[in-house]
Amino acid sequence: MTQPRASINPTAPALLERLCRSLAFHLVESELTLQHASGEDLSFWTAEVAMAKALIVEAGFEMDTLYPVKDRPVVTFGGPQ
Repeated sequence: MTQPRASINPTAPALLERLCRSLAFHLVESELTLQHASGEDLSFWTAEVAMAKALIVEAGFEMDTLYPVKDRPVVTFGGPQ
C-alpha cells in the first residue's frame, strides 16, 4: 500500500482530501475527453465538469494543488498518433 500524502488542507478530513484528489484526476481526464467529443449535445457533460470544479472549491481545495499541472497528461492535436 502506498504512503498517504501530506495533507494540503489540515482542516479537511483525510477521506475528503482523498476523494477530492480522485475527483481532480477524473475531472482532468473528462476535460481532455470532452475536447475530442463531437456530434452530440455535450451540455450535460460540460455541466458535470463545472460541478466537479465547484465541489473541489467548496471542499476547500484548489485544483492545481490537488493535481499539479506538471503531473497532468498533455494532448497534442493534429500530430501523428
